[in-house]
Amino acid sequence: MVCSVVDICGGCERSNTLESKVRELYECFNIGALGSRFHLYASPDSGYRARGEFRIYRESSGVDSTNALPSLYLSMSAKGKNSRIKIQNCPILLPALQSVLQALLPLLQHSNILSQKLYAIEVLGSRFSTQEHLPQSLPKPTAMTWLDSSSQGLCYAIEPDEWQCSDVAITLIYHKRLDSTYEQAARELPCALKALCEQAVPKMVREITIVARSKNQKLCFRDSIMDSSVQDCITDVVQVCGKPYFYLRKEGQFCQPNAYMNACMLSFAKSMIQAHKRVDLLEMYGGDGNFSIALAECFNKVLVTEVVKTASAHISRNALLNNITNITSVRLSGAETMSALSGEREFYRLKGVDISSFNFSHILIDPPRSGIGDGAMLAFIAGFSYIIYISCNPASLLKDLQVLLQTHSIENFALFDQFPHTHHKECALILRKQA
Repeated sequence: MVCSVVDICGGCERSNTLESKVRELYECFNIGALGSRFHLYASPDSGYRARGEFRIYRESSGVDSTNALPSLYLSMSAKGKNSRIKIQNCPILLPALQSVLQALLPLLQHSNILSQKLYAIEVLGSRFSTQEHLPQSLPKPTAMTWLDSSSQGLCYAIEPDEWQCSDVAITLIYHKRLDSTYEQAARELPCALKALCEQAVPKMVREITIVARSKNQKLCFRDSIMDSSVQDCITDVVQVCGKPYFYLRKEGQFCQPNAYMNACMLSFAKSMIQAHKRVDLLEMYGGDGNFSIALAECFNKVLVTEVVKTASAHISRNALLNNITNITSVRLSGAETMSALSGEREFYRLKGVDISSFNFSHILIDPPRSGIGDGAMLAFIAGFSYIIYISCNPASLLKDLQVLLQTHSIENFALFDQFPHTHHKECALILRKQA
């Protein structure tokens, strides 16, 4: 990666290499003993990130005039300091996001209405948006020797795509009331942005959505007329084991940040369960259905629980988009899910859902950084024949495994370089109940 502020900006550090991450996992989890059951997915070095958050940096033009507007730049937190630095570009973003941001800042700069009280900018992009240009399949793995040279794992080196087409959502966050004058100016922004991007790289950007936010306000603008109910969403296409899946990614709602590693995670989970005796799947903390949509065809029925009301509704929308009919999405917390499945309590939210009809063979969990932790929840999870555990924190994963490995064994372990140039590690494990 070529970046003028690497090791100055707090976002990336050269010292955080993939080799150092493998070394840490090797020491904590004894992955050398897994041999070819350990899978390493190496991300492209740049142009991989599908979302980002930036503050605004203003710099005086030096012109002695009350009408001169300060220059606008994106900014990030400085490494190890309570301050911010201006950045010209962020090379880890998807190319389409970089292109849109380069075109956006001058447009904002020359409009006092759009730039006044602008506090932050958030971006969301998709890797592919058309059926004509789908992502490449995963490359064939190569054997990789681990640190003690006594065993080998499998490494998938993911290359950046030669051609990309993206949908882009730009969120402008203000500390002011967004009145009719602002709305009129912002309405022209998507088309102006689209024209500039088309001049720079034709057909790289398909749709641009502008979301303007302020306290108790949210305005959406798009460069084409589409379904008003999904104005704050972009279309994403993910290739999983040779099959494309379509997702609506909602602005302001969590989605996997690395567009390449997301496809790898879904493909890993789907391919590793093919030899299992599969009946029904329970996914907890389901988000927008990222995993369930891709795995649904592997099971008779899928139950997805999610505590966020808007996310739960979004799962159903994504299922409809892919003509998937065997997913049931319900709004339940983890504790409520345990109560419902054990028959301890009935929920009005489950009206019309026959919980007793499910015969779960698999559970998929993607908990927050804190992990599961709770003893009752871990005991509940341990009751399933197969566990698909997605973790963004090896430390909490290690603690949970101290309980789960009393009843299960590790079938496959994967490390995804979800966050290159950082110390963060994303892991996925397939656990099988011991005989």
